[in-house]
Amino acid sequence: MEEELKQPAITRRLFKKTLSSKRQKKVVIHHHHTKPYRKRHIASLVLLSVVAFSLGAAVVRYNKTIQQGVSSALAFMQGESATQDNPNKSIESTYGFSVSYDTHLLYATGVDAVTGKLYLGSELRTARSYDTIRMATSLGETSNNNSSFTLKYYTNTPQKDPNDLNAAESVALQDITQNAVSKVKKTDTKMTKIGGKDFIQSDWEYSSDNTLLAGLKSLFTTYTTTHEGRVFAVQVVHGIGTQQRAVTYDNVIASIYFGKATAPLSSASKPIILAKSNQSFDALDILLLSSQVSAESSNNIPTSQTISSLYSPAVVKIFSLYCYDIYFDDIQVLKDACNGTTGSGFFITSDGYIASNGHVTSADPKDIMIEFAYSNYKKGDTRLLDFLATKQKITSKDLPDTTSQERADALFNLFYAIDAGRITTKNGVHNLLVSYGREVPDVNELVALTKSRKVYPEQATLRQAKTIKQDFRSIDGFSKFHASDVSIIKIDGYNYPAVKVGTINTLLQGANLNILGYPGNASQNGIVEAGLSTVTLTSGKVSAIKNALGSDKKLIETDTLIGHGNSGGPAFNDSGEVMGISTYTATKVGDSTFNYVRDIGDLQALAASASITLNQPGKTQLLWDKAIGQFSGARYSKALVNFAAVKAAYPAHPSVDDFIAASKQNIKDGKDVKDMPIGLMITVLGLLLIAAGAVLHMILMHKRTHNVYKLQVQNGDMQVLQKGDTPVQVDYDPQHINAQKYVHTMTKN
Repeated sequence: MEEELKQPAITRRLFKKTLSSKRQKKVVIHHHHTKPYRKRHIASLVLLSVVAFSLGAAVVRYNKTIQQGVSSALAFMQGESATQDNPNKSIESTYGFSVSYDTHLLYATGVDAVTGKLYLGSELRTARSYDTIRMATSLGETSNNNSSFTLKYYTNTPQKDPNDLNAAESVALQDITQNAVSKVKKTDTKMTKIGGKDFIQSDWEYSSDNTLLAGLKSLFTTYTTTHEGRVFAVQVVHGIGTQQRAVTYDNVIASIYFGKATAPLSSASKPIILAKSNQSFDALDILLLSSQVSAESSNNIPTSQTISSLYSPAVVKIFSLYCYDIYFDDIQVLKDACNGTTGSGFFITSDGYIASNGHVTSADPKDIMIEFAYSNYKKGDTRLLDFLATKQKITSKDLPDTTSQERADALFNLFYAIDAGRITTKNGVHNLLVSYGREVPDVNELVALTKSRKVYPEQATLRQAKTIKQDFRSIDGFSKFHASDVSIIKIDGYNYPAVKVGTINTLLQGANLNILGYPGNASQNGIVEAGLSTVTLTSGKVSAIKNALGSDKKLIETDTLIGHGNSGGPAFNDSGEVMGISTYTATKVGDSTFNYVRDIGDLQALAASASITLNQPGKTQLLWDKAIGQFSGARYSKALVNFAAVKAAYPAHPSVDDFIAASKQNIKDGKDVKDMPIGLMITVLGLLLIAAGAVLHMILMHKRTHNVYKLQVQNGDMQVLQKGDTPVQVDYDPQHINAQKYVHTMTKN
């Protein structure tokens, strides 16, 4: 050291400058620096890696639980979305004949000749002694044709000569025209073979001497044969305002098949369950609205699962039966005018306002009177129609001398101009029932009470409703639509689930459309069931958005099939907003079936006119939305809390018990997803990163000191350290270390 200090002054100055350089670092070299790495450092790094891997495995396991839980949730939600079966149905009579029909296109009823009972929907799958089968189409695309099909087997009318088909036709024609006052004329006849039998096929028209009705011909076709010595006949009514045969039933007629009879022939049939009115209006129509939409379901899509779960509780089933004596200017025009329908609706507010179709809920006396006039005229009875024309002083000059459709449209438009104050009812009742749970009325009791002019008793989830406002004409669409077929009704109560209403301005061609409702063929007996009632989901695409005939109001054309009983149900987009109300199906043989949804704007306008505010979900819907979101995310424990809150707020909720049971089962099966402890995981991850950084820093520092030691030994500036040697402090330049050069070394005891 002393020798070094005796160096020339310039050398000492350079040396001091070098020592004072900011690049100079000090390091203490221990014996363990003689090795490039220390075992404890490697062990620490391995330990941290194991901890990190364990944390990653926990995240993977968490995601697996999420996937399993979500899969279970979606499977359950999909199961809650009821779908429908094959639309092709066959009705078999034990008298030895059967007939098939497509439930997408037609709606059927059958009467058992032995019991007199009426059967509908899926009840028709059971073979019975049917002697009368009726079918009806939907409201057509361009005209209110209201065509219908009636098959009758005259079990109490044996034929002297079973081969005399002309005599058989006379028997059938006499039965068909027994209430007609118009003349009936055969316009065409020919022989045809159906089901292996020879039939007489004849076209007929009713004609009236009234010049007002000139051009408004009512057309029908009969197919007549004999079966086991008795008359077998089919009548197809084509309606008025048309000059051509309806071909909708051609496939049904072609499907008629004759086999061995198993039921004994009775001498007389018992009365059907519902009696006819004195105006010859078919009593079967009390449960069958011939202009009601027809068709069934299609396959649902994944988004539909959520929409069904969220909003099916807001969809209700509606039963509307009425019986009235109707007076016009204090003159009785109808006695025992009874009719009825069933359909769907949906809550639009939490305090009980419900939207539906007018043809589902209406019992307006003026509309009933006009509808009976129309129905009777189709059967050749012009008396009520003549009476209304006389009271309104309508002459043929008041009708356009153009097409029959425009002439019919003008005539009924004048009828609807009648002051409603001139029409009154007596001895009447309207049972407008809303089922918002799974309870439904007993159909026999409902019909009996309505015929007796009594109110059907309310139940826990079955309430009487009142009509608030409607825009509806039962006779509409000959050459244009004058009404939108939308109604608003109300039941008492609060905290009901309610839908969100959107606008079709955001709806594009090809967009998904999801329809909820109660199509008849999805239930136990077609219109009602003895047990529980469940909402059905159908899904499809928006085909187009068009104007209703002769109107600027919009219709959504869709391939989403709309079933009988779906009328009045909501149609949702994928965002869960109601785009419209299921209303029409138009069918033509040889062509596709077109389904139409009324623009939700029609409902918005009607609600505004009634000062009803939409899109204000109540407590129940808000809780339900939250619970379904948690359920679909497999967070069953949290969902249970909100499901319990829903049940407390709205005990009648039709789905909450099912979801509570599913949540508990999934929790039991270990599929419950707890919320990931984000704060804890971030803390653990941060500590891991800090620890890993510290270990890496120690490894790098050890390696650097080892390099200093290694170069010191190579340059001969220090001896190899042995275990137990005193540590050595060294000054070094980091840059020179990297270049493996040194400017100065110094040892110290």
